[in-house]
Amino acid sequence: MPKKPKKKTKNQADVFICGNFSVNLQIEFSCLALKYSKPMFRQNTLTLLLAFLVAATGLTGCAGDATETQNVEGMSLLTAISLGSMKRAVYFKTDDGRDTTAYMTVTSSLYPLTIDQVGHRVFNADSLPRHTFVDKVTLSTLNAQGTATVKSLATGTDTLLTPTDSLDFRQPRVLTIHGYDGTSTTSYTIDIRVHKEDGDSMRWTRTTAGAATDGFGFLYAMTAQCKGDSLLVWAMGTPEGSDDSGVYCLWTSAANPEAWHSVRTSGASLFNDKVALHRGMLYAQSETHLIKSADGIAWTEVAPLTMAAGAQSRRMLVGATTRSLYAYGIDEGCILRSTDGGLTWTKDKVSGTLPEGIQWESASLTRPSKSNPNMEEIFVLGESSNTPKPTLYTLSRQEMVKAEDEGVADFQWTAYRNAEGSPYNLPDNQGYKSVLSYDGALLCISQDAGSRAYSARMSQDGGRVWSAGTVTLPELNAQTDFIATVDARNFIWLIGHDCKTLWRGRLNRLGWSPEQQVFYNTRRQGKTIGD
Repeated sequence: MPKKPKKKTKNQADVFICGNFSVNLQIEFSCLALKYSKPMFRQNTLTLLLAFLVAATGLTGCAGDATETQNVEGMSLLTAISLGSMKRAVYFKTDDGRDTTAYMTVTSSLYPLTIDQVGHRVFNADSLPRHTFVDKVTLSTLNAQGTATVKSLATGTDTLLTPTDSLDFRQPRVLTIHGYDGTSTTSYTIDIRVHKEDGDSMRWTRTTAGAATDGFGFLYAMTAQCKGDSLLVWAMGTPEGSDDSGVYCLWTSAANPEAWHSVRTSGASLFNDKVALHRGMLYAQSETHLIKSADGIAWTEVAPLTMAAGAQSRRMLVGATTRSLYAYGIDEGCILRSTDGGLTWTKDKVSGTLPEGIQWESASLTRPSKSNPNMEEIFVLGESSNTPKPTLYTLSRQEMVKAEDEGVADFQWTAYRNAEGSPYNLPDNQGYKSVLSYDGALLCISQDAGSRAYSARMSQDGGRVWSAGTVTLPELNAQTDFIATVDARNFIWLIGHDCKTLWRGRLNRLGWSPEQQVFYNTRRQGKTIGD
């Protein structure tokens, strides 16, 4: 049987391989054994001798290592840095119209600094709020393998940096770490960014369709859809000097919104003001059929909207997801669904009973689900005309993006009715021009039936609660009907029904580019990224 290991005595030491700390520990421990363990000296002579030999060998080896590696990379390194408290100015008007300035404390922990050890940069990926004072900033944290100095703005020489020093970061500063070995240094450029515009402010610009609409006396029955980088608008119009009215497609690109083009559509004619994007194709409807187009100009008939073979029904296209087309069967009083591109239609279930006489507006949208990236949500707005006061319903549904996931998570429609007397309803008795997905929320643009004033409300919870959000509208002409859509660059387009008045705007922060926060030294790794 194997022997049980002996228990260590107080004067026995573990043998370390190398390192100054290990050598010193062995020497000191051995000396203590000699001084205080004389009765046991003879018993442990071999142990102590071995300890001395190991210590001597380790001391020689470590001295050689120190000579060879005195310029090892990383001996002068910035390991952690953060900003201290700062102030910012907030400008506003009082109730009596006076300009006033207030000062607020900026929570610096919300704006951490990123250290780029490859490029030797330090920066805040999320810029500080506008009007933050950075001329006298102290550092809350500064950890380094070495001593820190900062280059003076006045003399250009390095001065020792202490925790109480305040620094002027209105321009980049150079921070140098001097290694404890006395030779190695690493310099970092610190760039503290401050926003030059308010992130939650809207910037609107007015443009015009120009020559695209010059030859028309009037355009009406408009609808719009973004496809890729293009904005397409369809409208009924009659060229001046002619009585040949028809549907025209007008289009521009988000990159060059001033350059518009127009052409008359061919094939089947659009009938209502809803165009849905489904599997890369544009879908709309004529007076008798569902129609589709690849470019928005040439349209072909697909099939009539039917519940079963030979059963014709009045219908209204309401929207589409990646997998399904949706319509409202007016005669059947239900939502219809097609998963084969509009060839066949079936009833789609709604949780709860919808009232009779409900009318589904064309305001609808599809967006990726906030809870599952493999799912999509579709929202539709509608009103019941049989109630004493028109009641707004928001219908929402989720479904898997891939067809092979059918049945895994195939939900019913859920109806959210305006709560009686709640200030967080969408206003009743208004024209709901558009419902959009914007800044992670639902955005509804409506027009009051009496004053004709436009308003915008947002919902962060899928249509249950609506309130004024960060989106504000420009000064719109109440006598002009507008439609709205959002392009791939987060611009909201407000297009007047005369197609001569166009507004384009977005929240400032949705146009900011994200800052890189992960860096690779491909030379040190011995390969190129992607190999």
